[in-house]
Amino acid sequence: MQSATEQKILEPVRKDMEALLQIVSAVPELIQLLESPVVEQLKKKEIINNIFSDTFNPLTLSFVRMTIDNKREEHLPAMARMFIHQYKEEKGIKMAVLTTTVTLDKQARSRIIHIIQDTFNTKIELSEKIDQDLIGGFILRVEDKQLDASVIGQLKRIRKELLETPLKKTV
Repeated sequence: MQSATEQKILEPVRKDMEALLQIVSAVPELIQLLESPVVEQLKKKEIINNIFSDTFNPLTLSFVRMTIDNKREEHLPAMARMFIHQYKEEKGIKMAVLTTTVTLDKQARSRIIHIIQDTFNTKIELSEKIDQDLIGGFILRVEDKQLDASVIGQLKRIRKELLETPLKKTV
């Protein structure tokens, strides 16, 4: 991270780390190959070069090779996740998860991002989840804060309130 910042290539390296994570998730055989004690370090570096040399920044490629040289290649996905986390922290980007019953259109998504950014006075990276059990409404989670405006959440609150309210005797 420090080298990428000093060389003013933080953004390309971040994209490389995200691509690395996506590829490792999509092709689990790659991480199995990297973790294999049977495959020599030189062969692992050759495979990495063949896959990434045309797309990855030289600094990222050098980092991956160094990780292999130090026999820490099984930690590459965790290192990539940590890099992305530190990048977002450095840039003041907060993660938000919006759970709804349907997929949002671009305009609604854009408005929601704008509202969240204004509320938290920070950049937001929004991911979406679909949950039919909500019945309607939404659940918004921004880091450790959550707003439950779902129908199922409201029904649960009403049920809890009714169960906690003592019955009054009428004469």
